[in-house]
Amino acid sequence: MSNQSFVADTPALPDSSHLGQYPAADRPRSATEKEILLHFSTALAVSADSIVIGDLEGKILYANEAAWRGYGAADGTGLIGKNALDLLAPEERERAIAGMGEALETGHVASQEYQVINYAGVRVPVESSTAIIRDDQGEAIGFVNVLRDMTERKHAEESLRHAQAELESRVRERTAELEQSNATLREEIAQRQRTEVALRESEERARVLFENANDGIALIALDGMVVKVNRGAEILLRRTNAEIIGRLYSDVVTPASLQLTAERFQRAAAGERLPSIFELDLVRKDGSTVPVEARTRFLRDQNGTVTGLLGIYRDITDRKRAEEALRKAHEELEDRVRLRTEELMVTNAALQAEVMERKRAEQLAREAEQQYRSIFENATEGIYRSSIDGHQLRANPALVKLNGYDSEAEQIAAVNNIATEWYVDPRRRDEFQRLLEKHGHVTNFESEIYRHKTRERIWILENARLVRDADGHPLYYEGTVQDITARKRAEEALRQAHLELEQRVQERTVELVRANTSLQVEIAERQHAEATLAQVQRQNEQILNSAGEGIIGIDREGRVAFVNPAAAAMLGAAVPQLLGRLLHETLHHSRADGSPYPLEECPMLATLEDGLVVRETEDSYWRKDGTHFPVESICAPILNEHQEVAGAVVTFQDITQRQEVSRMKDELVSTVSHELRTPLASLLGFTELLLSRKFSLEKQQELLTVIHKESRRLTNLINDFLDLQRIESGHQPYTFAPVAVEPLLRDTIAVFTKEGGSHSLRLDLPSALPLVLADEERLRQVLMNLLSNAIKFSPTGGEVVVGARPDAGVVVFHVQDHGVGIPAEAQPKLFNKFYRVDNTATRDIGGTGLGLALVKDLVAAHHGQVWVESTPGEGSTFFFTVPVAGGEQQTLSVNQGEHLDA
Repeated sequence: MSNQSFVADTPALPDSSHLGQYPAADRPRSATEKEILLHFSTALAVSADSIVIGDLEGKILYANEAAWRGYGAADGTGLIGKNALDLLAPEERERAIAGMGEALETGHVASQEYQVINYAGVRVPVESSTAIIRDDQGEAIGFVNVLRDMTERKHAEESLRHAQAELESRVRERTAELEQSNATLREEIAQRQRTEVALRESEERARVLFENANDGIALIALDGMVVKVNRGAEILLRRTNAEIIGRLYSDVVTPASLQLTAERFQRAAAGERLPSIFELDLVRKDGSTVPVEARTRFLRDQNGTVTGLLGIYRDITDRKRAEEALRKAHEELEDRVRLRTEELMVTNAALQAEVMERKRAEQLAREAEQQYRSIFENATEGIYRSSIDGHQLRANPALVKLNGYDSEAEQIAAVNNIATEWYVDPRRRDEFQRLLEKHGHVTNFESEIYRHKTRERIWILENARLVRDADGHPLYYEGTVQDITARKRAEEALRQAHLELEQRVQERTVELVRANTSLQVEIAERQHAEATLAQVQRQNEQILNSAGEGIIGIDREGRVAFVNPAAAAMLGAAVPQLLGRLLHETLHHSRADGSPYPLEECPMLATLEDGLVVRETEDSYWRKDGTHFPVESICAPILNEHQEVAGAVVTFQDITQRQEVSRMKDELVSTVSHELRTPLASLLGFTELLLSRKFSLEKQQELLTVIHKESRRLTNLINDFLDLQRIESGHQPYTFAPVAVEPLLRDTIAVFTKEGGSHSLRLDLPSALPLVLADEERLRQVLMNLLSNAIKFSPTGGEVVVGARPDAGVVVFHVQDHGVGIPAEAQPKLFNKFYRVDNTATRDIGGTGLGLALVKDLVAAHHGQVWVESTPGEGSTFFFTVPVAGGEQQTLSVNQGEHLDA
């Protein structure tokens, strides 16, 4: 969705009067602030979570009720104006800056966990998701931060750990007692552990069966999204795993099959019992369809809540073709017999022609019969024909073999009554006949039968139809039989295994109750803890996939076995592109300088050898596009049940932003140290001169003037630091009142005029100006900073122009110089804290880079905007706006073009 359409669909904005010190109706909003508030309206959909909106400097512009209540403030103003970083625990701020940088660079939502310090000073764990707000041109203008309190979850995890530790202690104590009292009981407990190992092996076999089953198997979420498929499904749909996962179920079935599935679900929801097996058509990648036999069942969690759907799909193309060939053979034969009958009625005179035609019809019938016989004789499924009263009429070789006979004649002679001799439950024959009578056909009819000759019990799947004569009277049944004993035995084996396990648990429970009632309670507690642990493990898997850190699992050979989304994003590759590849060759093959990284020196592979945890505080990983980035990583071994190294988990973070912050911090310390030392050195030097030597009054006055100038410079530097800190923390007080512009400008210029110098200061004002709504001292501070910069960056002197003009509800101030100018590439960063233009023209001019950042924050507090227009070598003009005072506009007359010398 484009930004334009986003704004168009935005609902009415909430009242945002808390953003300033006067009502929102009287406060003009900047374009940036309006767009931020428009984006904010969409976040109200998740208002149960804390939502914070701020600008790129980190200042909070809006906080919803959940946010300020979670912070412990009495109302929303407790957060407005604060820097979002100041709400975090100190050790968390670097990670937050790195997360914001990642979101700015990649455009992705940055999700991390932090410790927030609330109004009462209490640390609160939160889960944070940060997204960047951009304007119509794609430029970043602010951020939206959604925070979720994880206190309860952390407490629950801690309680679980304590409970598990206590339970383990109690189990150890109880085990010691049981070993002393009953050796037999210890053996039984060991047997149960072996049973659990066998169950895990059974689960592994089930996983292998899932992956290698010939049938297609798919897991489908409740919203219709395909979440997992096996190799059989990829072959069936002729699509890769990546082309299936994430698609809707409706994308891979025909519309008719989708409607059939929906109707089945509706009928099932209404309580109707439906056959679990039905037919539908799937859509392959090339658009062709494939008929399948589908088996579906709902997946439920431990509470019985439906969480998804399991579908098993078998290709029945060959069976359909056989059925279609059989149907066409019958239809063709019936059509020809009907045609022949009509010809006999109208062509009695042409006997010879009729004889010839009859021979031709007989030949066609023989061909059709031959086709039918070929299908009948060679089909892998059993094909039969039986009378209505239960006598066997026909049986193909597959059916004869299924029943243990050597020939069709032998089987027909042996079978007298299908109902009593074939079905284990004779009532299945009645149900079979009832369905045929009602529908004319039976599909996927499962029954347990006897191999007629050997009386071995097997399971079959029948598909049959009722054949009637021309008058609609039943003639016989035709159908196919498929031996599904292996499948049934597998299902029964699994069921019996579960029943046996349950029976053994019940028996063991009875014995334990008899032996020791307290032991039963402890075992029940352990089972509950294991269930809780399984739940936590499922949650951990979800957390792993949503973790902000890169996590990669490798097998014993160093090949990638698991990649979480964050790692794939940092490496610039899709997850399937990384799986199965050697980790060292993929992302660790070279050092940061491009030199080869020998395999034998790789710390990750060293973990596979010695099983020790390896931490790398600074390393380099390579992206798919050939670029590299600095990382901090931990490689920990994965141990199997024999405490052998089976693989390793590599957790890493991109520390690009951290290094950049460290570099900026070093530059800040260097700059501030220089700016503080220079005036302090002057103060110390001239003071020592005055104390150690006697000077004339004129010389003393000169030295004291220098001391006063350096003291004021040092004071201004410290004040800039303190003012900026108060503004960012939201503790800067403001007193807004109507202020006359012309006297304020004149007084400000007079300060610089008294200091003398080679600059000429000129006022540029219209004949009348409205009053502005401002804090007069803070507005004066803005003008002082801009005038000081204009003079400082015009080292050769010249004219500096200070002026203002009215414009659409605001007054636009400007300060113009004819100094060194500012390069175009530096102008967007000019108002950032500690930023200084680095070129030959400004390298010898002192400064901390705080002045313009302070100007920006003060102007923003007045609900205005600030910007610069500059040409290198020709000078710069700084502009800022302040809203006019409400009510009747008051104006003052001034003289235009007045000059003052600095």
